[in-house]
Amino acid sequence: MRKYCFPGFSLVLAMLSALGLAACGEAELTILRIETVDAQTGRPTPARLEVRASDGEAHVASDALRVTLECEVAPPPDWAAWMVQSDRVENPHTGTTQFYSSGTASLVLLPGRYHVRAFKGLEFRVASVEVEV
Repeated sequence: MRKYCFPGFSLVLAMLSALGLAACGEAELTILRIETVDAQTGRPTPARLEVRASDGEAHVASDALRVTLECEVAPPPDWAAWMVQSDRVENPHTGTTQFYSSGTASLVLLPGRYHVRAFKGLEFRVASVEVEV
């Protein structure tokens, strides 16, 4: 487990072996667990996360919070909100795929190098770390 401290919050990254998830002869998978922790309370805090492999491929946590996406013309009626919920957000400013976390997120990843960024809000700096899985 590694802890990276940033002004206002920290990222805690833990890697767990995912034995049994890879088929025979395939690379062993690893579970990357990400926790965003509030610096004042020491408790998990929601954040927007971005996890990219060295080749630029985006990865989204299986437990990512589902969010309702905006419609181009008008918001959807209440009865149709479930139709536009997604576990990922395409950020037009960065050109990357991101997801929201309640404070903890788990991703099943192949071995390799990953770039993890956490966004907490305008009042916080973006947390950015490289991790080898």
